[in-house]
Amino acid sequence: MAKKAEAPTQKTGVAAWNEEHGTASRQGKSQSEKRFRIGALVALAAVCVACVVCFLPLKESITRGLWLKEGTAVDITVKAEDGSAPSSDVLNNAANTIRDRLAKTGLSEYDVKTSGEDTITVSVPWNTDASSIVRTVGGAGKLEFARFDEISDADALVKINAGTTDVALKDGSYTSFMDRSAVESASVTNLGNDYYAITITFNDEGKQTFADVTKELAEDSGRIALLVDGVVITAPSVSEEISEGQVSVSGFTELEANAIKAVLDTGSLPIKVTFGDAQQTDALLGKQMLWGLLIGAAVLIVVATVVAATRFGKLALLVGGSLVVYSLLMLGLMALGSRSNMFILTMPGVVGGLCAAALTAAAVWLMVADFHGKIADGRNIRGAAMSAPHDGMYRLLMPCVIATVVCLVLLFVPMPTLREFGATFVLGVVSGVVSVFWFAVTSLRLLAATSIQASPAAWGAKTDVANESAGAKES
Repeated sequence: MAKKAEAPTQKTGVAAWNEEHGTASRQGKSQSEKRFRIGALVALAAVCVACVVCFLPLKESITRGLWLKEGTAVDITVKAEDGSAPSSDVLNNAANTIRDRLAKTGLSEYDVKTSGEDTITVSVPWNTDASSIVRTVGGAGKLEFARFDEISDADALVKINAGTTDVALKDGSYTSFMDRSAVESASVTNLGNDYYAITITFNDEGKQTFADVTKELAEDSGRIALLVDGVVITAPSVSEEISEGQVSVSGFTELEANAIKAVLDTGSLPIKVTFGDAQQTDALLGKQMLWGLLIGAAVLIVVATVVAATRFGKLALLVGGSLVVYSLLMLGLMALGSRSNMFILTMPGVVGGLCAAALTAAAVWLMVADFHGKIADGRNIRGAAMSAPHDGMYRLLMPCVIATVVCLVLLFVPMPTLREFGATFVLGVVSGVVSVFWFAVTSLRLLAATSIQASPAAWGAKTDVANESAGAKES
């Protein structure tokens, strides 16, 4: 006798509401997460475009330390004020002050290094008057005003009257009537046709002293010599009393005027210096090499992506994409640092950037490898995508933290090479964190909820039917 077919049991009440609205709630949450991740990737794309705008054109945006041609170097031998050998603190302080002065001149390219116990080497571009600029910014920075008619160095007077610039006076051949302590501020003004003037404003005491001296000199059109470390920078004539507490001296190039202002701004150093002859140097890192580095980086990204593809299939795009995002962010940060005179790209800096790039690629590689491993162990696709970033990259966490702390410490050591490496590595870590967590993690979780879920085999995520069904339900 045939059994009567039983009608399917229908859920009612709370059970029916939970089944219907619970499913709808999960679907709504899934769609919300997808929209959030798509929005995050669009925002990242906008950031990358901003970085491209920031670092292009390369030759104008990343210039600090990148020389197109050879430069000129001048060695400065430093002594303490009493003539003894300087301490390491005195030498490093002098180098830092010179570096600061050069930054204030507006030079886009220069290099300041210490060597031995008493030597500072200053390198400037090939088209810069190295001897003049280094003598202005590389000395103690002692600014003085002296009456021209009270200078007793006859040979120097002949040279100055003949139009020679940067004439050094013999010790004891003059007596200054004012020094840096009488100066309140200084500014540079463009007079047009590449001529610049430096305007010096005196404090109350300096205002009165300058008025008294100029009143006396104006009777015979006398002259006042402006000296930096005993070198006559200029010696203008005085035609009338200057009582406003401000004097403007013209006839400088922009670089010369900014150099004098830089000395006024930074003050004097407790040192004595001796300048060596200017020597031609090789390019620090030619700008033409920058394009070579970019092309080399592009080749490495392609190679890394191809190698990853042999193991992860299409998910290798996460490795290549992360390196592309890293490169764009890194160039943007370097351009900002270069424009603000805070960043110098040298070969140690390039190495620091490459090390950070390697860590970025390793982090994404481990994440994708862990994602594949969880799928192979029977984890559903969405669950594997949620846990893989944490589990896969956890092994790199401690080495990255230690390396970053070490490089932050390197920023404060007196060796420029280590500082340059540390600065670029720290910038690279920032770029790497953004590219890994903003791009790679977001992309993996978005793909897991869409393309990988729909076609696991095409993405190299081999799952059985039950596993695929579980992943589909969870999604």
